[in-house]
Amino acid sequence: MKFKNFFVSIILFKTFQISFGQDMYAPLNLEITDSSLVNIGLSWETPEAFRIQSITHLNGTPFTGVGNSDNSPVAYFQRFSGQMLSADQEHGKTIKSLRFYAFYQGSFQPLVFMTSGTESDTVPDIANLSNCVLSGPKITTSNTFQWNEVNLFNYNGVLEDTSEASTIAIDTTMDVWFGFIISDYVAPQFAMGVDNGPAVDGYGNMMSTLVANNNTNSGYLSFGWSTLIENNPDLTFNWGIELNLISNNSLNFYAVYEDNIAISTITPACDGSEYCTSESAALGPRPVGFHEYYITSIYNDGESIASNIVSTTISNSPPGNFNLVEPDEGDIYQFSENEINESIRFIWRDAIDPDEHVLNYNLEICRENVCWDTTLTQNEDLLVGSFCRFDIHVQDLINNLNIEDNQNTIIWSVLASDSFDTTEVDDGFGTFSINLDFLESYENFNPTDFQLRNAYPNPFNPSTTLSYYLPYAASVKLVIHDIVGNVITNLVNEYEAQGYKSVQWNATNNEGQSVSAGVYFYSIEAGDFRQTKKIILLK
Repeated sequence: MKFKNFFVSIILFKTFQISFGQDMYAPLNLEITDSSLVNIGLSWETPEAFRIQSITHLNGTPFTGVGNSDNSPVAYFQRFSGQMLSADQEHGKTIKSLRFYAFYQGSFQPLVFMTSGTESDTVPDIANLSNCVLSGPKITTSNTFQWNEVNLFNYNGVLEDTSEASTIAIDTTMDVWFGFIISDYVAPQFAMGVDNGPAVDGYGNMMSTLVANNNTNSGYLSFGWSTLIENNPDLTFNWGIELNLISNNSLNFYAVYEDNIAISTITPACDGSEYCTSESAALGPRPVGFHEYYITSIYNDGESIASNIVSTTISNSPPGNFNLVEPDEGDIYQFSENEINESIRFIWRDAIDPDEHVLNYNLEICRENVCWDTTLTQNEDLLVGSFCRFDIHVQDLINNLNIEDNQNTIIWSVLASDSFDTTEVDDGFGTFSINLDFLESYENFNPTDFQLRNAYPNPFNPSTTLSYYLPYAASVKLVIHDIVGNVITNLVNEYEAQGYKSVQWNATNNEGQSVSAGVYFYSIEAGDFRQTKKIILLK
């Protein structure tokens, strides 16, 4: 039966392949995408036999939608005869899913039939589904003007029974019909996408008008099969439908070889469920020197031959030269008893790394035979233009350098490291003096009381350091809360040893989310000690 009042709605839109056993295909066209100490990047093409293979008569991307003007349900199918299918490429591969182009919204019921080609069984039985082998869940799609995919399941006599994934394989002695019963669309917004032709008549454009009938297995009666051209000679199109096949030999992972030694395994991103043809891997830091790489595919049945070999030479350039700036040679710092919470600012020129690695700086400060060092990362907190800047509280210098005299000569130096090479500061070291006239009588340089120190910097953005002193070991809780008392984050909740402690808050809550600018409070509980201080976050 031919369509009556059939309309069209148009919208314009601007190797090397070698098998080693059954489907034991190697990765293709291996390339190096990055070659540095920080990372070796590799990319390659998915083995041919493992890629999702689509069979379709579609010619290009669908450009319009087709449907019945009276809104009746319609079956749209493509057909492949056994002679069209290849014993080498398709035969024996498992049917996985149907991919379809929805031009407008509608309900899509996927079906796959295999017919014998005999006179009695040459076309699908839409009513009784007697030659149906696969079905899938009905999809009411809102993903219009794009491709959609629906997985297929063995048909066990009930359309919505999706309990058993497809085990049906292509048989080149049979004809394969695949497509959809489409309903619940509103003319003229026709749901089924079509290409611009030319039609593969009798194969890419099969259709059947339907009528609802609850006494049939499908819920429909068919008025017989025809082609789109038979219904309207002007519509020389093919349906936007693809049948997807996968190899039965599962690709488990890729093995990456460096200098003929397996160094890593990569789980496929293209695991047979995605439309992709390429893979990539980042191997992380590699040793300096010349290296060769190749990749194999590991299947259930064994390992493929190697891909092509690629090579690279990895070298590292150490951080560039840099110098100390402040404190300047011979600087004298004078502090009173009330100024021990003040800071001394250390400044040095940033060491530029030729390989653009993030640098770590080791700042070492010494008095006589006592040294104190800290490692600092090259980030926005440390960098100010082309200089690095770091503030240290006088009280920290007193305690970490065991300063007990009122006059002290301090030696300081900086090392720059890119995790592979280290560069010493050009100056070697710098010297300055700290005068603490009060210190001979100052009794609090090794405090006997708990202390919660002022945050630094304050106000701050994006982070601040909170410091405290424990005269003896204690259970410590340090929390941030807002002005109404809601806990923002728990910074410390553990038993700690005696001494000075510090922790950094980067203006995030317990979930790692950034908090808004404003006034916050930090509170400490240690033994019987309780204290709260204010901090201000600027943005």
